Amino acid sequence: MDFALISLIVLIVLVVVGLTYLVFHLWMSKASLSYSVPKGYLNEVPVVAFHIPVKDEHPSLLERLLSSITRLRYPKDKIKVVVICDDEDPKPMREVCEKVQRELDVTFIHRDKAKGFKAGALNEALKVEGDLIVVLDVDSIVPPDFLIKALPPLYEADDVAAVSTRWEPINVKESLLSEAYSFGQNFFARGLFRGFQAKFGSFMLLGSGCLIKRNVLMEVGGWNEKCIAEDLELGVRLRLKGYRIVYNDSAFIWLETPSRYSDFKAQQRRWSCGISQLLLKHFKHILTSKLKAAEKLSLLVYLTQYWGLAFVGFSMILLPLLVLLNGEPSPLLLLPILVISLLAMAIYGYELMKYKLDEGSLLRNIKVLGRAAALTVAMSLDSLIYSLRPLMRMKCSWRVTPKGPSKKLSRGTFKLEIGLTALLLITLVISVMKLFIVLTTWTAIYFVVLIYLLVKRFE
Repeated sequence: MDFALISLIVLIVLVVVGLTYLVFHLWMSKASLSYSVPKGYLNEVPVVAFHIPVKDEHPSLLERLLSSITRLRYPKDKIKVVVICDDEDPKPMREVCEKVQRELDVTFIHRDKAKGFKAGALNEALKVEGDLIVVLDVDSIVPPDFLIKALPPLYEADDVAAVSTRWEPINVKESLLSEAYSFGQNFFARGLFRGFQAKFGSFMLLGSGCLIKRNVLMEVGGWNEKCIAEDLELGVRLRLKGYRIVYNDSAFIWLETPSRYSDFKAQQRRWSCGISQLLLKHFKHILTSKLKAAEKLSLLVYLTQYWGLAFVGFSMILLPLLVLLNGEPSPLLLLPILVISLLAMAIYGYELMKYKLDEGSLLRNIKVLGRAAALTVAMSLDSLIYSLRPLMRMKCSWRVTPKGPSKKLSRGTFKLEIGLTALLLITLVISVMKLFIVLTTWTAIYFVVLIYLLVKRFE
């Protein structure tokens, strides 16, 4: 077997995957320039039910969220709040709800068994009537004008089933990781999300802060309790049924982003697994749907981003084998690939810098961009492992991302990263001893990323 050819093929696939996402992001970024906030008009004031699932969260977060709902500029008799608690001891959360009963119509539901995870909790909340549903994570905060800005686009046309709103991080400066995470979130909102809406008149359903017409949700069978990416899955299902989910950039909620690597990793594992579940169920449906070819392709590229990241993880664990089996490709053959890769990275970096967090120095924003890229690569092996779970008929686990005071109660471990770093160090030494150029450079890039992670720790 020609292992040098295998190395060449893997590198070419990595470049092709990277170029695919680069072209996609550039296309969406260009489309975002023509984005305008969807319009709509209310003929009557609908009853809005806020659905708030909670599990293993600190009561102060729920107290903060309910307080923000009381300040909404909207008729109080048209607001309902449903808190679905999956805690073993519901008393602390129940007491928080009781404190605001004079100001809000709050229904408290306690589930003895967390059947169906978050989707199951949201289905339980449907027992409470309401015209519209707003889903909120407990770490969210809604500004006073949220409903005033968020509601009208829902009535733009009869085929609009839901509205996704913008997420604004509340803890950008809490840590180096939350700053890098917020950078990426800013890019997705201003580039991809606006671009999707401008190009196709529809986007994906973003869990927290989304608004859904209750009758449409009931029509399509509610939330899918077998998928832990329940928001994206519902969004795809609605789109395949001919409904639209509009992205409303003028309405936003504040929420917490992960500030520690262990919490970030837990979130990304859940999303990797959940999106694989979604793709297993709907990949064929998307391909055979009546959507336009460009929208089908865009949906699949957007949804397979974790699979692209998983391939980076696959290449990382393949490297030691390629080094041991002398899979060094010809540097001359790789020269065109290297030139294309460097050019693509330069273009990508330039585009991303348009979405910097603030007017800070160029050097600072470059550092944040580099940190975000390093964290993404470091997560790639986890993404591979958890993306494969549904394909191997293994269950996806649900771990709540710690927020607020709960973050101080848990500490992360780096066993996988330490083991992988040790393996890559051995691989690097052997590769240098064999005078490999390509494999040494390739291994060194991954090794430096992991060393950076272990030194900074981000805990």
